[in-house]
Amino acid sequence: EIQYTYTSDRFIADDMTVLAEHITGPGIVQIDFQQRPDPILHCIRSDGVLLTFTYNPRHNVEAWAEHTTGTTDDFNSVAVIPDVNEDTVYAMVRRDIGGNSVGYIECFQPMDWGADTNDCFFVDSGLNAITGLSHLEGSTVALWANGRPIASQHGTGNPFVVTAGVIDPNDPNLTEFTVGLPFTSVYESMPVVGTQDGLNSSLMKTAVLQVNLDFQETLACNIGRDTTNKTSILFSDDSFATTIAPFTGIKAVTFPRGINRSMTVYMDTNSSAPFCLRSLNPLVEVASD
Repeated sequence: EIQYTYTSDRFIADDMTVLAEHITGPGIVQIDFQQRPDPILHCIRSDGVLLTFTYNPRHNVEAWAEHTTGTTDDFNSVAVIPDVNEDTVYAMVRRDIGGNSVGYIECFQPMDWGADTNDCFFVDSGLNAITGLSHLEGSTVALWANGRPIASQHGTGNPFVVTAGVIDPNDPNLTEFTVGLPFTSVYESMPVVGTQDGLNSSLMKTAVLQVNLDFQETLACNIGRDTTNKTSILFSDDSFATTIAPFTGIKAVTFPRGINRSMTVYMDTNSSAPFCLRSLNPLVEVASD
């Protein structure tokens, strides 16, 4: 961002990577800017990673995120087309499909998917069908059907692999579908800091006892200290055997036990279900050495 300052009578450009110097990695080769519904800078990195920088100085929002797709696939280009409610984001993606390297032009779905859970779209390179999937031939895909995630084929427990352009849920009760490549969404906080007797807990061992999580339209996520020390947060009492409405509100979650000098809150989900975290408030216990 370039701003003119009267005190120095010159233009000043702030470094937006000062708290995430690693984020641009080997270098950025292309950018485009999305204005609606949120101001987001989309950047293509030279190693095929898509970066997004959500920037709203009026609300003190400066947030970088990395986006990868598939197992060995790359983002090659990005373009934003202005629209009325939400700008449309397109990406040129190189994918390895059936042993061949192919290029697809793919469109990001709107952030606001409305009130119908059948319109959730949390997969990559997806379609609203279980046929016509030849562009994902041989790939293991995720299935969202009738407003809920379907983990495996009914009756067999087998994963869904695209064969001859189709997958078979083997369940006649499923009628509305979204099929695509799965991805994992990850959030990790900065080290949790509290105070005890006027001392900053960054100098002492810290335990997070509980975390109050403020969700918006969420149906799946895990929480813990890291990728191995985590637990699932319960949203469905029957493991999505029936369709439920996405959860909006606050959940108080007991945090996995552990003491660390740099304790962070780690959250992830590899489900095709929605996950949106608005804020978190940890209850911290500080232990002196």
